[in-house]
Amino acid sequence: MVNRGAIVVTSPTYDPRLFQTEHYSMTACGYAVPNGAYDVNLLFAETYAGITGAGQRVFSVNVEGTAINNIDVFAQAGGANKALVKSATVNVTDGQLSLTFAATVNNPEINGIEILSHSGPIPTPTPTPVPTPTPTPAPSGAISNLLVGNNVWMNPSGAVWAVSGNAGLKIIRIGGNAYDGGGFPDFGTLDGWVANIKGMGATPMIQISKSASPAFAASVVNHYNQNNNRVTYWNIGNETQCNNNSEGAAAAVAGYVRPIASAMKAADPTIKIFVPDECDWQGVMYNSLLGGSNDISGKDANGHYYIDGVSFHRYPQGISDYATAGANDIIARIIQAKTRVDYVNQLRGRTGADAIQWGIGEFNAASGAGVCSFGNGQMFAQVYGAIMKYGGIYGETWSMFESGGNCGGTDFSFVNADMSPRSSYWHMQMVSQNFSGSYLDGTKNLAGIRTYGSIDTAKGQISVMLVNVDAGGHACTIRLNGDPVAGECQVNIPAGVAKSFAQSITGQTTMVLVFDLQGNLKKTIRYANGMGAPAVTNF
Repeated sequence: MVNRGAIVVTSPTYDPRLFQTEHYSMTACGYAVPNGAYDVNLLFAETYAGITGAGQRVFSVNVEGTAINNIDVFAQAGGANKALVKSATVNVTDGQLSLTFAATVNNPEINGIEILSHSGPIPTPTPTPVPTPTPTPAPSGAISNLLVGNNVWMNPSGAVWAVSGNAGLKIIRIGGNAYDGGGFPDFGTLDGWVANIKGMGATPMIQISKSASPAFAASVVNHYNQNNNRVTYWNIGNETQCNNNSEGAAAAVAGYVRPIASAMKAADPTIKIFVPDECDWQGVMYNSLLGGSNDISGKDANGHYYIDGVSFHRYPQGISDYATAGANDIIARIIQAKTRVDYVNQLRGRTGADAIQWGIGEFNAASGAGVCSFGNGQMFAQVYGAIMKYGGIYGETWSMFESGGNCGGTDFSFVNADMSPRSSYWHMQMVSQNFSGSYLDGTKNLAGIRTYGSIDTAKGQISVMLVNVDAGGHACTIRLNGDPVAGECQVNIPAGVAKSFAQSITGQTTMVLVFDLQGNLKKTIRYANGMGAPAVTNF
């Protein structure tokens, strides 16, 4: 749930304060009620600043068998911050009034539900299937081998490179706003960074400035890919239209991407170009670039695709609870990215190696204090789980080290001034070193427990992530298939193994459990708030 604060919503019938809070990205809810007939009023208002026009959020709701389809709150209410009420009269026969939600574009949202006893005749339900043209995307399967990443934009010390090498980083982006303002490194510096990145077993990604000439962009590609020092992944531009969520912003991006990308692909058609690395998933702009009026998903005159992927940034704003609100904030953007990428791939017939991919070019807490919190690391664990679930290629945090590691201002480092790792670092390492192969979408019964898993038959292991954001501990039973689980904390990981495991987890703690393919526990990693480093136990 998100609280928009003291916004003013126009509502002729209901108290406007009801619309200040919003649930979003849910799939179902239910309420215990006596059997009988009910009038159900669903209260909506489009209060999210990222929705600026009709068609940017469309979803359907099914109330106890009665479908309310194609809800576009912005369009049907007449704009933002205006109330919309949808009603259904239903008959409950099982003591539970059930609602389900299905996304078409973006995530479902709701501000309130009013349930009133129906005084007239009991209605006969007339079920209508909820349309599913674009449901919340299904888990994708294979986990990217570039999943965990970081950014470098200044000249890190040898100590920073050394500690970063142990974090499990798989991709490091060389980029940032400075490189769009004439600060592109010289080849000597750039060569050193590329060597350091490759030396730690990671893949380099280089950002080309939006202001670069196409000839210069091609020369940078040639510098590496004609000299046995190959760089496959590239960006063009960085936050060039930050907070400008418009068709005009999309036109500006398309205007520099097309000539630069075409020149780079002419130099080497096998490179992978990701754009535009905006400061948020700006829906109007991204939709325009991906199958809209400023589309860049097609081919140039030489038959080369302009882009191979899209990327965005996110630093959740105005929150302090990164483990829950922060994670939900970024995951909502991930779902939007996945939904639009699926749409444009279908539109363009881009499949297999030609399919457009997506990644996160920068993410972190919004301030130095938040960056240094334990909950920020728990947010990272959940974000990487969502990237796996929805088929992302990479999630690159910002950044390795800056501002002296002082936990204030613009310190977005993942290590402290003394090079000791922060919570974000340890959570990145836990994900990178233990999750590979195929993603497993876990389920649980407690709101404060977050879980997912993976199975890697080549390594012979099943891995389970448990994130407890609650202050108190829980006694969990983990079942490695979908069979019912008893107990206070019930977790299912669909690994196809009929075994259960009891695991207690303390408050504000993250754990990784690694099993062999027969379900025998081989390793646990426990990292609680206040611990200097995770505790690893091998069996």
